Amino acid sequence: MLKILSELLAWQPDDYLGRYFGQMRLDKHFHGQFFTPIHICEFMAAITFGDKLPTGRYLKVAEPACGSGAMIIGAVSHFKKLGVNNLGGKLLIQATDIDSLCVNMAYLQLGILGLSVQIVHGNTLTLEAWDAFDTPNLQINNCLGYYK
Repeated sequence: MLKILSELLAWQPDDYLGRYFGQMRLDKHFHGQFFTPIHICEFMAAITFGDKLPTGRYLKVAEPACGSGAMIIGAVSHFKKLGVNNLGGKLLIQATDIDSLCVNMAYLQLGILGLSVQIVHGNTLTLEAWDAFDTPNLQINNCLGYYK
């Protein structure tokens, strides 16, 4: 399954895990948990970032309720359409979610995409953080001192 997910993400960045999670009705919609469709995420990225990646060494992005990473994947899709690839060193992302299963889905998808992401299992509203996970690309960039 990991191989198939890796191939799908390489072919077309999309929120595959979040979509299937919602289709199987495993989401907690009665608690207000919803997964944003990827075309909406791409549209929001286009509005936010425009036609080009801002200049500078890297761009910091914060996602306060990341779910399975759809908003970040939407930004990746938007930049891919603009011809910007290899975003691992161009974006420094901190993504937070209160649901541990969503944290794991985001870690898996965003790690496979090669992004530099710290995924926090916590509550953005109360500023609680129970655990944090760095994707492999972020660990490598931190060891090299890239984000200092």
